[in-house]
Amino acid sequence: MHLTRAAFAVALVTPFLMVLPAQGSDTPAHVDRAAANPPIDFPYALRVRGAQGTAILKVHVSSIGHPDRVAIVQSTGDKDLDNAAAEGVLNWHYVPANANGENVSDWAIVRVDFKIDANAGAPPPPPPAGPAPDTTPRGPH
Repeated sequence: MHLTRAAFAVALVTPFLMVLPAQGSDTPAHVDRAAANPPIDFPYALRVRGAQGTAILKVHVSSIGHPDRVAIVQSTGDKDLDNAAAEGVLNWHYVPANANGENVSDWAIVRVDFKIDANAGAPPPPPPAGPAPDTTPRGPH
């Protein structure tokens, strides 16, 4: 894919909150939506190359909510995008799983979408054809 002008890229993230909970969990580990999690970096070189796709990741969340491991469940098809997704989700805040009233370590499933929006950032359309309006001041000054 050849880009003639800079394309706007979006990395969309959708956590799957109810997938793969620990056995006997009252609530599974999940991304803390109340936290200001940094956006996942979509490297410029990958955007120019036209790389895009969806990664599904398993993030191991400790009993205090810290991510300590990540595994790729479904690849984007591009190793560099997978690595960007993995690095990004390790910088997020998580809510640990809870079993019988106790915080426990567990795996959270996170989906990261890398999409290029070729229409964003495009110049505005040209003005309609025809003579330009006359903006010369008229009348007494």
